[in-house]
Amino acid sequence: MFAEAISWAVTQLHTANLNACSDPADLNTPGVWVVPATSARRTLDQAAREVTLTVYLVTGSTATPAILDSLDNLAAAVDTVLTLGDLEAVTLSLPNHNLSGLPAYRSTTTVTVT
Repeated sequence: MFAEAISWAVTQLHTANLNACSDPADLNTPGVWVVPATSARRTLDQAAREVTLTVYLVTGSTATPAILDSLDNLAAAVDTVLTLGDLEAVTLSLPNHNLSGLPAYRSTTTVTVT
């Protein structure tokens, strides 16, 4: 269920020409890292599940004004493909990336898996 939802979300982001992945080691910045969240529930018809995913919008930029511009532009692009929840500014330490961390926004999106 989570794997199918993540695969769908990553495919939608690729279709919009955005870098996206489910493995942080494969992330190209600016890009989107999609991971499972803790919520999955059946819809009213019991034939599908609504799956909530955590979405990290990550930039490789380290200059303060450029960070915000890059993240805001990425959020606007992602929001045309996936419906994002609230954005929270975070710093991520990811494999194969800047050891001091990368600036990012964390959000969620919900998809229906049949």
